[in-house]
Amino acid sequence: MEIPEELPPQMVQHRFSFLLDATRNFWLFMLMFIVIAVQSVGLYLEWRPDRGRYDNDLKYRYVLMKGEASPKRLSELEELFEVERNQRRIDSMRRDVEKYERLVRRRAASTSRRG
Repeated sequence: MEIPEELPPQMVQHRFSFLLDATRNFWLFMLMFIVIAVQSVGLYLEWRPDRGRYDNDLKYRYVLMKGEASPKRLSELEELFEVERNQRRIDSMRRDVEKYERLVRRRAASTSRRG
């Protein structure tokens, strides 16, 4: 048997098709889409910071800084954070609390060095 020097070129064609005409394929695709959408929403909600937890922490630290928890002060805090949220005042409060905490740490460190 003799092998020719040049073989004729062969064309191979692959065709893939995804038809949504078939009922089963359509419902599987829709189910997959719904599952991905639900998971995406769930991941987003988990990723978001829990603002309520941070707000409550700041309120607690602010009350510790002021040294009293009167009903009037607590209602003012609730109004500031919930009813009429004022982000500028909240940021100012956060800076004041952090400054106070730094001063307390410095004072505690200097007291422990003396003693």
